[in-house]
Amino acid sequence: MKFLRVGNVRKLIGTVVFIASCLGMPTALMWGQTDAGQGGAGASKKLPQFEVASIRPSKQNGTSWQNYPGGRVVGVQTVANLIVLAYEVRKDQIENMPAWGKSDLYAIKAIPPKSSQSSMQKYRTVFPSEEEREMLQSLLITRFHLKFHPEFRDERAYLLSLKNKSVEMKLQPPKGDHAPPFVSMHPYSLKSGSWALIAQNCSMSAFARDVGMHTNLNVINRTGLAGSFDFIVPFYYSQEEEGSDYRASVLAGLGTFGFKVKSVKMPIEHIVIDHIERPSPN
Repeated sequence: MKFLRVGNVRKLIGTVVFIASCLGMPTALMWGQTDAGQGGAGASKKLPQFEVASIRPSKQNGTSWQNYPGGRVVGVQTVANLIVLAYEVRKDQIENMPAWGKSDLYAIKAIPPKSSQSSMQKYRTVFPSEEEREMLQSLLITRFHLKFHPEFRDERAYLLSLKNKSVEMKLQPPKGDHAPPFVSMHPYSLKSGSWALIAQNCSMSAFARDVGMHTNLNVINRTGLAGSFDFIVPFYYSQEEEGSDYRASVLAGLGTFGFKVKSVKMPIEHIVIDHIERPSPN
C-alpha cells in the first residue's frame, strides 16, 4: 500500500480539511473577561479584541471561514460554530444553546490591530490563531452578550501516548513556519478502504484535539512531545463492510502507527450557556 509523501501534503489543503489551526491548544477551556463583561467562570483576564469587526445576518447556503495573511477574518457561521472556533470545543460539548444559535447564519468580517501577532500571519488558513480565538471570545461576549459556566461530565476519553521511540522517527520537522498548520483526512483508495490522517506543521496536542473533533471522541495528548511536525497516519476503513466502525478504524490506525491509545473514564469540560442574544448592531 502506498501513501502520499509528506512533501506533497500542501497539495492536499483542498481535500477534506476537518480541523485546522494546529497551533497548539490548551487542555482546558479559556474563561476570560473583556471590558464589556465576563463570558465564563475562572481567572479574570482581559482578552484582546479585533480593531474592526462587522456582523450581519446572512442567507448564504452553508458555512465558511478564512483567515487571510495579515490576520483578516472573513466567514459565515452560526453562533454555535463560533463558540467551537473560539473555545476549541465540539458542538456536543455546548449545552443550553437556543435553537437560533444553531441555525441562524451571520457574516463576519474582522481585522486585528496592527500591533497584534495575528497581523503578522503570513499564510492563509481555515481556522483562527490562538490570539484570534481570544478575539472571537471578546466578540461573542461583547456582541452576542455570551455568558456561560463550565461543568464537568464523566465521559470516555482516549489518552494518546507513545509506545516507544520509533514513533518519533516517523515525525518530520515542518517544511517551514509559513506552511499552514492543519490535519486532513485523505482517501488513498476508496475501493480498497485505504485512508490516511495527514498532519502538517501540527503539534501533538492539536493532533489529538483534531482527531477527537473528527471522530466525536475525547482524545487527549499525553505524548510529552513539544514542537510541530509533518506526519501521515494510515488506517483502513470500508463503508461496504458490514459493522465497520470508522472511529475504531482511526484508533486502530493510531496504534499501528506507534501511538498508545488508552481508554479511560474521566471528567470532561462542557460549556453551559447561561445567556446569549442575537448580535447587537454594527
